[in-house]
Amino acid sequence: MAVGIEFPAPRDGRPDLLIVAGEHSGDQHAGRLVQDLRAQNPNLKIAALGGEALAGAGAQLLFDLTRHSVVGLVEVIRNYGFFKSLFDSVLGWVEEFRPRNVCFVDFPGFNLRLARDLFRRKLSRKGGGEILVFYYIGPQIWAWKAGRRFQMAKWLDGLGVIFPFEVAS
Repeated sequence: MAVGIEFPAPRDGRPDLLIVAGEHSGDQHAGRLVQDLRAQNPNLKIAALGGEALAGAGAQLLFDLTRHSVVGLVEVIRNYGFFKSLFDSVLGWVEEFRPRNVCFVDFPGFNLRLARDLFRRKLSRKGGGEILVFYYIGPQIWAWKAGRRFQMAKWLDGLGVIFPFEVAS
């Protein structure tokens, strides 16, 4: 694992799902997703970087990422070292513990880069590996950076949207 931020090992063996939700709203949505998934299959092994909602829904919280959410370019630049260390640590954890699925929730500046690197390192299914990569509450490509949809199609196995008109985007 990369030097820097250390995450615990999964408590029940290889995780079925790793969720990365870096903002409070994403944590809330991801918490409801975990509740729904656990209602269907109570034995799912779910690890997460998120916050209280994910932990409360029964995910093993590896790191409270919501305590470090930032807004705006200046804050991102000011905290670049932290986010670089976090990014490297997440990649190292995924390489070591190989969750069956990864679900990114919102937080596009971080999560899309992570999807790209999972692809480049041949960890994701689309990159030649075995990990399925999904995005829930994807970046609003209809509002800005419409060209990123091509990258997302290359890196992601699935995309969950919350607005009905986004299905056609």
